[in-house]
Amino acid sequence: NVNLTNVISTGNGNNGAYVSTADGSITVNGGDFSGNVDGLDIRTDAGNVTLNNVISKGNESEGGYVWTPDAILINGGDFSNNGGWGLYLSSAFGTIKMNSVTAVGNLNGARLGAPDIEVICGNYSNNDEHGLVLGGGNTYLGGPHLTGNGLGEYDLVSGTISFGPCEKSLANNSGSENGLKTQNNLVPQIPVTGSVCDVEKKISLEPGDGFVFFQNLCGLDFQLEEVKAN
Repeated sequence: NVNLTNVISTGNGNNGAYVSTADGSITVNGGDFSGNVDGLDIRTDAGNVTLNNVISKGNESEGGYVWTPDAILINGGDFSNNGGWGLYLSSAFGTIKMNSVTAVGNLNGARLGAPDIEVICGNYSNNDEHGLVLGGGNTYLGGPHLTGNGLGEYDLVSGTISFGPCEKSLANNSGSENGLKTQNNLVPQIPVTGSVCDVEKKISLEPGDGFVFFQNLCGLDFQLEEVKAN
């Protein structure tokens, strides 16, 4: 297995990083691969690939290229203002999942090819051609921003597509509740209802988690507390 953590590789005359394995997972946590020819080039013959909050902007060609027969997971990150694709992802037999990724101002925002594709939230706007180019079996778009692209929001090359909202749904949500709506990996919280405002809610966020507020929050007092593991 290969793990890269907070690597800075910018302004090179070739790739910011090239990672190739015959077998094993590849994980990139953080880091900046901007201002190169290609930002991040990852290839594996067998193994999952995960990118967490990676920055790869302003490259001459692709911001990120990933090829694997297995699963690809992209959590957060910014792949904007590249000369080619913001992201080019290919999985022959696995799934591709993108959570809250930014890919704006590229030739195309992201090209995704896999039997199953899921794009949750994120921003794929203002690209020269398409926000997303999609090829495979089943694609689900969970509310990504896809505005201002030159040739349209997305290009469905093959397969089927379905749509949903960016936020994860709350059970029994009628749209009139007060409270907090979670997204990504958080368990939905029960909202504050009616005139009951003197309550305290506390949730723990893991890396890659996020949340949004909705409706009236009764004079919200909001605090963020960082808890470091021993």
